[in-house]
Amino acid sequence: MNQEKDIQIPIKEAIDNAITLLEADNYQLAEEQLSAILSKYPNEPNSLRLSGVSSIDQGKPENALIPLQRAIMVAPDFTQAHEDLATAWLLLNDLKKSEICLKTVLKLEPHRFHAWKSLGDILSSQGKEKGARKAYEQALSTDSMYEQLKKALN
Repeated sequence: MNQEKDIQIPIKEAIDNAITLLEADNYQLAEEQLSAILSKYPNEPNSLRLSGVSSIDQGKPENALIPLQRAIMVAPDFTQAHEDLATAWLLLNDLKKSEICLKTVLKLEPHRFHAWKSLGDILSSQGKEKGARKAYEQALSTDSMYEQLKKALN
């Protein structure tokens, strides 16, 4: 009797494969890969985040909310998931929720240039110029190229 063996791909390899597919804009196969991972490991935070990123990349930020929020519930310190959730909220025009997510990112990792810059943009859009200025200053202070340029000018 000939039985096929159930071939198990290690989870890291499966996630790497999904990332490669997403980078190639092959969303259907990436989502199939992520779905397979999540069917076996429903709370795997990297796969949940990538599922959200796939939705954002496809212009469906509303579909990104649940997997990104689940990733954060499972891994509260998952900075990139918080930042991706901020992006989803921004695309849905909920600046307040996006702002909250970015502030969480910056509590976890205060040296993230992109998060500071995005926060500045969001605060500026809400007319909070003083807060926006502070966020932009923080962004510049975390940018190593800016610091090198400042030293060269002095």
